Amino acid sequence: MREMKGKLKTKPNLAFKIRSMRLEDIPQIVELGRQERFQFPASSLKYWLTQDPDGMKIAVTESGEIIGSLFNIKNNERLYIGGVFCVQEKFRHLDVGRKLLQACDDHSEGINIGVNTDIHRVGPYMRRGVTVLETDWKSLEYETYTPVNPAILSDELPSGVEILAFQNSLLPAIYEYDYSLAGYERKSLIEASCHEENSRTLVAMKDGKCVGFGSIKLNIMEIGRIGPLYTDDPSVAEAMVKRLIPAMPEAKGFTTVTINTNLYANMVLEKLKIPIHSSLYRLYREERFHVDTKRVFAHFDIDFTPV
Repeated sequence: MREMKGKLKTKPNLAFKIRSMRLEDIPQIVELGRQERFQFPASSLKYWLTQDPDGMKIAVTESGEIIGSLFNIKNNERLYIGGVFCVQEKFRHLDVGRKLLQACDDHSEGINIGVNTDIHRVGPYMRRGVTVLETDWKSLEYETYTPVNPAILSDELPSGVEILAFQNSLLPAIYEYDYSLAGYERKSLIEASCHEENSRTLVAMKDGKCVGFGSIKLNIMEIGRIGPLYTDDPSVAEAMVKRLIPAMPEAKGFTTVTINTNLYANMVLEKLKIPIHSSLYRLYREERFHVDTKRVFAHFDIDFTPV
């Protein structure tokens, strides 16, 4: 047999297992997420671990190194959301991704799944039956690692609207507004988000009712991520962005995820001259999740929730 030099590539022999994430795994998950430039705050992992620990799957070697992750988290009785799908580059093509996908499929037991994915990962999801494409909109991820100057934005508010710093007494009004948008109860998620470490939340009120709310959080990349940002009025959204950015001076940059059909949301980011980092498509296994996208100026968190 002739020796084939430089042509034969062998896969490394690696033993790994798929298991649910634990609290002590979070530092490794954060480091893995940084390699892929994921934009979630580390505190989000702690919250979802309490809500659906078996939905957070990781691939771990015998030495304890986490080489991959994929979460498929129960949001309500009818919908799971998948995210944080990544495998260390040197361990790809070892069946890690397929086994993570299978473990997450088993967890959701045939119930509807929603995922946000770039064009390169649409194929793997579709091959596993997640084939219903959201055709009315897609998500746009804006990202910069340089300081952002919000002075160019308007701070003018509609008559009767005031923007308040979050306080616990505002939670019932925020719950009511969020339910009107999402269509199901997310009280524990909203409360956890408003109390999240390294975050600031503002609430727009008019005549005793919430007409919008928004947060900025320091994410694992140490930049400020605005999300959620929901409101009925574009001028309220712009004023909130103007106030949220300087509320986190320690941030080394800025990111947010808008919906491409919400032109007002994207105009705010264009004013700030923040570039689009990626376009994300929404796929479902069964049926689409319907939401009033005109009120969504920034996603809550694309890796964990539907809107």
